[in-house]
Amino acid sequence: MRQGRKAQELAWTVLAESGFCDIQVRVSLEGGVEVNYSALDQRGHRWLFDVSGAFGVTQRPGLRRTDTLWKAIGRAAVLHSRPVQEPLVLLTTDRPAPASAGQSALDAVTGEDKPIRAVIEMGDLEDLERLSRLASGDV
Repeated sequence: MRQGRKAQELAWTVLAESGFCDIQVRVSLEGGVEVNYSALDQRGHRWLFDVSGAFGVTQRPGLRRTDTLWKAIGRAAVLHSRPVQEPLVLLTTDRPAPASAGQSALDAVTGEDKPIRAVIEMGDLEDLERLSRLASGDV
């Protein structure tokens, strides 16, 4: 549990340092879905964020765990069915393995007009740069 909390704390830090503001914790939304965070980009648009994974508790952390991956995809599908569709970003400790069934499933639901706008691995510099671009509101 402590390792999971560290991932949550890192996620908050990553959001703040990338330029998101007015970060809200444990946000309940219609449809019975809760996300870990919501925040505003620099243009005032609200984004939703869900954190998947923990550090060092398993050999298959983050979205490498099949149950964690499918839970995230299911939550994203419910959020995507809402009349107001704020973009959802998954913040994770680990992505599914390249060319795996999990990565294929994630690719199918990730993109600009899909249930998941982006997947950000919190330890990956390129992903963190992409998150900063999202925070700018220019994307």
